Parts: sequence; structure tokens; C-alpha cells
Amino acid sequence: MSTIPDSHRPDCGSREQSDQQGSVLVISVVVLMILSIIGMQNMSTSVVQERMAGNERQVRRAFQEAETALRAGEEWLDTQLSEPIAVDSCGEPPCSVFTIDSADYDTHYTDGDWWSTNTNTYDDTDTNAPRYVIEELDQVELEASSGGTLTIGQGTSKPTGTTLYTYRVTSRGTSPSGNAVIVVQSVYARGF
Repeated sequence: MSTIPDSHRPDCGSREQSDQQGSVLVISVVVLMILSIIGMQNMSTSVVQERMAGNERQVRRAFQEAETALRAGEEWLDTQLSEPIAVDSCGEPPCSVFTIDSADYDTHYTDGDWWSTNTNTYDDTDTNAPRYVIEELDQVELEASSGGTLTIGQGTSKPTGTTLYTYRVTSRGTSPSGNAVIVVQSVYARGF
């Protein structure tokens, strides 16, 4: 029997080399799993950011609706030729002006049903339109002895001796989805 010299034997690979080839497969699978987890995490972060942007859009829309109704209430007061009569309770809604001492009035700010039946709307054709309510606060008599005039806001100057009536205008805007509700207020003063 003849022996083949080592230099002529086919290289079948050592045991060490075959172990390394198996570890490449394991490392590749682990790296692939890590990349998949990172990708899924990025997708869920994108979904959360998209929801946050949508919610922010809804809040801004509700705020714009409330601002629109607030300006409508102030404009209504501005167009009145005489002092509007304030009521304690609204017998036939919607009522124009409430007294500040109306019972449990502050609790109504969060009640959507109360807003839809007792307040004025910016747009009569839209059932989901922003709404406003006006409360009479106080009357201020301008002293004739001050010898001048008083200008409030961007309005015209009022001569002394004029009574100024102050009102709180509160409005409520709702986003189209109904998920965001914003209530804003202003104080409005004018003489009649």
C-alpha cells in the first residue's frame, strides 16, 4: 500500500474552519433580527407622530372655530343700538345676554347639550357651528369731572358722563371630529 504524501492530499478543511462558517450564519441572523426590530420601532414612532400631528390639527381647528364665534359675539354687541336686556334664565333659547348671577352658569361651560340649546351660533346653517354666549358684567359711569374722553380698544372715544357696559363673551369651538373642544372668553365694553 502506498501512502500519499501530505502535500498531495486534498484539503478537506479543518474542524476550526467549519465552525466559523456556522457562526457567520448565526451572526447574520442576529443582525437581521436587530435591523427588523429597529425598522418596526421606527414604524411605530412614525404612527405615533402622525397621530400627534392629527390631534394638533384638530385642536387648532377647534381654537379657530371658538375665535370665530367669539368675534361674532363681539360684533353682535357692537351692532346693538341700545343696551340689550340681560336675563337670569333662558325661557326661549337661544337667549342673547345672560346676567352674571345666572344660577349654575359656570357649570354649563363643559355641557355640550347646554351649549347647543341655550347659546347663539355663528352659522345658523351648520349644526356643528361654533357657538357663543354673552354675560352682562357691570356698568361703569365715566366721571364728567375727568374733563376728557375715554377710548377702549379700537373703538371710538366716548365722552365723559357716558355709561359703559361690560360684557363677558364666551365661545365654544369643536373640531370636525368632535374630539377637541376649546372654550375662549373676552371682556367687551361699550357705551349706548
